[in-house]
Amino acid sequence: MNQRLPKGTYLDVKTGYIKFKNSGRLFHRWVMQQHLKRRLKRGEIVHHKNGNKLDNNITNLELINWLEHIKIHYGPAIKAEGKAELLEQLIPVLESLDTERESRYLKAMFIGVAVVGAIMFVLGLIKPTNVTLWEVGVGLVIIGLVSWLIERSINQ
Repeated sequence: MNQRLPKGTYLDVKTGYIKFKNSGRLFHRWVMQQHLKRRLKRGEIVHHKNGNKLDNNITNLELINWLEHIKIHYGPAIKAEGKAELLEQLIPVLESLDTERESRYLKAMFIGVAVVGAIMFVLGLIKPTNVTLWEVGVGLVIIGLVSWLIERSINQ
C-alpha cells in the first residue's frame, strides 16, 4: 500500500477497511458523518462507489440503504446466474420492510439459515454434486423469507 493511513487508524487486514485504533470504528463511516454533520442512522450504509475500501474521499462515498447495497453487490451475480426474475420477486418484499425492526430480525434470520445450511452440508445432507451452491443458498433464503412472512402474519 503506497498510501499513508490517517493518524490514529490502522488497516484491518481481515475486512480491508481502515478503522480507528482506539475504538475500532470504521473510518469511512466517520468521514460520511463529518460530511453530513450528524451521526449515521441505523440502517444507513456508506458505500465505496469505486469498490476501493481504502479510498475514503467523500466523492467516492455514498449513503445508501441495505437493500440498495444488496442490489449493488449481489444483483450482478444473481443476473449472471440467470436468476434475475427471482431478484425482481424478492425486491418488493424486501422494500416493504420496516427497516428499523424487521431488517434486524431478517439479518439474524438469514445468519441462522446460513448456519443451518452449513451444518446440513457438513453432515452430508446437502451434497454439492446434487445441487449447486447457488440453489442451496436460494432455497435457504426462500425458506427463511417464508418463515418470516408466516411469523409476521401471526403477530399482526
